[in-house]
Order: sequence, then structure tokens, then C-alpha cells
Amino acid sequence: GFCEVRLGLHQRSRRKVAIKVIDKVRLSDLNDRKRVAREIKVLKKLHHVCIIRCFDVIDTPSKIYLVMEVATAGSLLDYVRQKKKLDEAEACKVLQQIVYGLIYCHAKGVVHRDVKLENLLLDAEKNIRIVDFGLSAITAPGKRLKVFCGSPSYAAPEIVARQPYDGPPVDVWSLGVVLFATVSGYLPFHAAGDRQALCRKIMKGHFTTPES
Repeated sequence: GFCEVRLGLHQRSRRKVAIKVIDKVRLSDLNDRKRVAREIKVLKKLHHVCIIRCFDVIDTPSKIYLVMEVATAGSLLDYVRQKKKLDEAEACKVLQQIVYGLIYCHAKGVVHRDVKLENLLLDAEKNIRIVDFGLSAITAPGKRLKVFCGSPSYAAPEIVARQPYDGPPVDVWSLGVVLFATVSGYLPFHAAGDRQALCRKIMKGHFTTPES
């Protein structure tokens, strides 16, 4: 509700870029301001082929402009919906690239906390770019996190149980949900509109495997 993304062109290199425009006037909620600041801080910290690149941050009195790499093939969610599901070879390639990106993040002390199909973009060659670090956390070995966030269908049991948790394992759980969705075409944990039922399924590990 406070930002939009536009396609831009770098005048000297003629390279296409994505420009995330954040309207400060509409950025009134404290949590939203913290989320934007966190995303900028993390993006400046990360430089990896499987993570969306932030080239520049332009801060004006009314707006913040994040000049970023373009992922022209859209989200993994749209791609899986288009193909119904991915074959194992393509799903394996996707998984490897997400793993490479997350290993790098965790080595840098960054936990994403919102790994999902929508936050995995594809470039023109169908290579993965991890995006949206607004819910991420910068942590250290042995430090437990207490903020319960992310998308419920991808959330680890310790998050839905509202327990302090180690950061990297919750990304690994979400990665497993992503892999399941890519090869089956649907999410393992689902309860139409009933969040409590969804949480119970996650905590008990109740899901239906595809027939083939």
C-alpha cells in the first residue's frame, strides 16, 4: 500500500532496472517503516548471484527509490501455476539455487523468514533471485528469535506454536514447503480460511502426498 515497482533504464549502460518507489507520506505505520529500513540494510549487506541485487538507494524528502536488478520472467508462483507443476530435474535446479542463496544469507547472519513462491523471482534464463527481505532478521549463532512472522502456509512448527526459534531452520522448513509445491503443484498445508486448523496441520505434520 505504500510502494510500487517501475521498470527503469540506466541511461549510460542502457541496462533495464527495477525501481521500487516507496512513498514516505503513506509510510505512516511504525512497523512498515522498520520493515523498509530492515530491507534496505539487508540488501546492502548481500551480494550473491541467487539474491536480487540492489544497485542504489536514493532517499528524497518524499520518496525512497530502490534501484534493483530486473527479474523479467516473474515469480516462481506464476511459473508453477502456468506449468501446473515442475518435473524433478527443473525442481532440483530451482532447489539448488535457493539453497545456495540461503546458505549465503545464513553465513552473513541473515534469516529471510518469508521464503515462499511469491518471493522467488526468475530471470530471463529461469534462474532464481530471492527477494523481499522486509521480514528478515540479522542474527548470530545461538541467538533465538521471538518475532512470529511470515506466511502461515510456509511457517515452521515452532513459529505457529509461538515458541522462541533458531533462525536458519525456519528458512529450511519454508524451503521444504516450496519444494513440495513445485513438484506437486499445491501447498502441503492448507485449510481454507481457518488459520487455527492450518496451524494444527503444520504442528502435526498432516499433509497429503501427490499420487504421482
